[in-house]
Amino acid sequence: MDFRLFPENGFDEIGDCREAAVQNDYADYILTYNGDREGLQAAFQGQCLTIIDDYLAVVSIPRNDIDLMSLIPQFYSVIPKCYGLMDPTSLEASGIIQVQNQPVLSLSGSGTLIGVIDSGIDYTNPIFRNADGTTRIVSLWDQSVQSGIPPEGFFYGSEYGRTEINRALMTDDPYEQVPSIDDQGHGTFVAGIMAGGRDEAGNYTGIAPDAELLVVKLKSAKEYLKEYYYIGSEEEAYQETDLILAVYYLQLRARREQKPISIFLGLGTNGGDHSGRGPMQAYLNRLATAPGIAITIPSGNEGNARHHTSGILRDSERYRTIEINVGAGDPGIYLEIWGNTQNVYAVGFESPYGEVVERIPPRFYTRQQIPLYLERTVIDVSYSVIEGFTGRQLIVVRLTNPTEGIWRLRLYVVGTFEKNYQIWLPIRNFTPDDLFFLQPTPDTTLTEPSAADACICTTAYNHLTNALYFESGRGYTSLGMVKPDLAAPGVDVYGPSEIAGRYVRRSGTSVAAAHTAGAVALLMEWGNLRGNIPLLNGIQIKQYLTRGARRAPAGSYPNELWGNGALDLYGAFETLQQREEF
Repeated sequence: MDFRLFPENGFDEIGDCREAAVQNDYADYILTYNGDREGLQAAFQGQCLTIIDDYLAVVSIPRNDIDLMSLIPQFYSVIPKCYGLMDPTSLEASGIIQVQNQPVLSLSGSGTLIGVIDSGIDYTNPIFRNADGTTRIVSLWDQSVQSGIPPEGFFYGSEYGRTEINRALMTDDPYEQVPSIDDQGHGTFVAGIMAGGRDEAGNYTGIAPDAELLVVKLKSAKEYLKEYYYIGSEEEAYQETDLILAVYYLQLRARREQKPISIFLGLGTNGGDHSGRGPMQAYLNRLATAPGIAITIPSGNEGNARHHTSGILRDSERYRTIEINVGAGDPGIYLEIWGNTQNVYAVGFESPYGEVVERIPPRFYTRQQIPLYLERTVIDVSYSVIEGFTGRQLIVVRLTNPTEGIWRLRLYVVGTFEKNYQIWLPIRNFTPDDLFFLQPTPDTTLTEPSAADACICTTAYNHLTNALYFESGRGYTSLGMVKPDLAAPGVDVYGPSEIAGRYVRRSGTSVAAAHTAGAVALLMEWGNLRGNIPLLNGIQIKQYLTRGARRAPAGSYPNELWGNGALDLYGAFETLQQREEF
């Protein structure tokens, strides 16, 4: 990467990095580099730089009115994407109860860690405590609380260890000492699915009730990023840099505890080419090759959102018209168009009032702004002829103040190779209900980073009816790789609410992924801790679970809906026994 991209680097001082991490006056970037740490540190001397490993780093620097669209042509991957939560009797269906109760296996997650990256956790809930009332939470990093001490090696937020949490639990007002609150309840729910303790009164138990927890409560994305992606200020969104740092934190803490960790990352985005390639996905893939680390991610809830369209232009077509419905009052439209590098792609537009913008020439690494004369809309287009991380062609389009009605995007493709294209709008969390493609494509609607090869991508189904969850994101990836990997219960699943002692039902692929992440912890207890497979890693775990998956007798697997079948942890152990007998 050419670090001259950032003209602010001449600054010797930027103030407190703790404030830079949360203040809108500072921009956050994802850096990929070649292992020259000294060179990287010299390039960003005086800046807030966090080096993740020999390939990845995160930096916060003064914004100085950098226009993000001007970075797209050469540096698309440095801009953090915004992620949303993947939501809006099941243990028996997943083969969990059989593994918990089988006399020889008798697995409960003892000795393992479950890492939760989400909206936080209600640490006061009894299901997250031991029998003596002490917490099962090893540490909690709340990125949004600035009153405490950040984790060692990190600039912002507050970290609370088991000592601080236990001390708080002994007081009448625990939040006075540990002011971390899950105000959405989502993190508490999925943590309860994975590692909730036994509650006889509530007739409830989690999948790995004896596992310990590492929790990261994500802070909200900065306003400049939400404005760039046209996400309403009231909408909850999380930025990619914070997710990367959250995973890094869990990795470091698990290493310090010397315990295997099942990481649950319950968020997703429609940014990227949905191939599983990108700086964050590459980092997750590297982690999953290490013994004692596995990562589970939901496939997302975009299957029927009408936010994806794709196709192949015929040689006889001058252009393909893509129709987009836009409602009244939509502040803007953000979309990404991905195509083959061997061809040349370009766009034009026709507004609802009939104003036409002819083909905008795709000059190398260019960005163009076009105001419409009859309307208040400004069209902003950036071409990346060869995007640096995927090697594909990318066109990013932003329409500010789009007129209500049907917009027609004209897609031009010149070349002798197959003229295919994929186009995505942002996820449903970030778009109004009246923004969608009129001719959507339901396939390849799984959200990133779930397409990362080494991670376990989980979709959702109804364990009572054996029907796939209607909203589930579908595979395959844009490169044809099999995803999702598994399906797990994710419809009307019973779990803890943000109010201790009360239970609710939730649906979504993040609920399904929580089932899988809990099952992973049990497999780690058997493999890593009991010495059956001491060096068991995330890639191996994915293979064991997919081989043991339950498949419909008349079905053809793998497929783009169910992946390799439904999660069946007991079935995974049965396949292990079959190989020993072979």
